[in-house]
Amino acid sequence: YDPADAGWCRAAGWEKFDGDWMPKAEAAGRKRAAELLKRADGGEEQEGATDATKAAGWKLARRGTKNFTFEGRYSQGDLEGFLQVAEASRTLFIEIASLEAQQHPAPMTGVFLSSKSDHAKFLEKCTPLEEDERETYKTLGGWTRFNPTVFELWTNGPLSSYGREASAHVTAHLMFQSWTGIAEPPAWLQEGLAFWFSDRLTESALVRCTDLKSNVYGDDRSLSTRGWRRRILDA
Repeated sequence: YDPADAGWCRAAGWEKFDGDWMPKAEAAGRKRAAELLKRADGGEEQEGATDATKAAGWKLARRGTKNFTFEGRYSQGDLEGFLQVAEASRTLFIEIASLEAQQHPAPMTGVFLSSKSDHAKFLEKCTPLEEDERETYKTLGGWTRFNPTVFELWTNGPLSSYGREASAHVTAHLMFQSWTGIAEPPAWLQEGLAFWFSDRLTESALVRCTDLKSNVYGDDRSLSTRGWRRRILDA
């Protein structure tokens, strides 16, 4: 098949969604994700620091919903967008995995920082890491704890598009871990799943946990997984 040829796509029973031809099931899934995102709760502004960051003594913007509390060096508008993506991702995961109420994950806390120095201070003041562990994490793009669930991400300067997509990407990781209990899922599975969620909710698949420094975008990435069929065919 040729995903750029309308005749072949139409003959195969594909549908056109938002300018691209795709299988009917994928088109329906993307429409559902867009619907969930449109209805998702963006939370309300909150005062003070969370337990996750109060030891650092920062004054960060903080916003929360029933299921998430996000704070960081971003505007309330940015945090609202991050929360909407996270809430939509959570709902979509529950639907796809058919989770019963007792399987729903506990509330999550997300910390979005915008410098490596903030990241280093967070590791020192706000985590239980030993010195050797802390030195390793300083070279990474964030830190995660599963019980209670807290994740921290940092970028070089505030990067709203990264934070928005990361909200879907990391939520998918944490939901999967909470549901399956698999401590170290294979990379193809956990990253592939996170790519799928971030693409459905943000139309982007740039964020990845294989980044080791500063969470920056690389030139080898696709804006959306929609183009992956074409890239595989060309390869």
